[in-house]
Amino acid sequence: MQPHLIVASPGLLTGSLVLFDVNGVDSVHVRVDLGDGSTLGDSLFFASGDPFQDTLPILWQLPSGLPHHTSVRVVARARSYIGFSGADTLLTAIGDTLPESL
Repeated sequence: MQPHLIVASPGLLTGSLVLFDVNGVDSVHVRVDLGDGSTLGDSLFFASGDPFQDTLPILWQLPSGLPHHTSVRVVARARSYIGFSGADTLLTAIGDTLPESL
């Protein structure tokens, strides 16, 4: 996953998931949680196109009113066609937007 380093509230959490499995990717479950334990939402994606590799865009709207330094955790869990699964977690935080020059 490759998101922006810091996200704003309100704002968009953007990035992409690159998936590859020699047994084929059956599905991917993506969940976005906040540091206070609440879940902003989750989505379930199923393989389309090439079943062995895929790139999924991540575009999540963050609500207004989240205080600076609130952690935002994105958990992506992929499942192969033969039942194996793997997960990756990304942790970022609410803050000011970064200048374009960085």
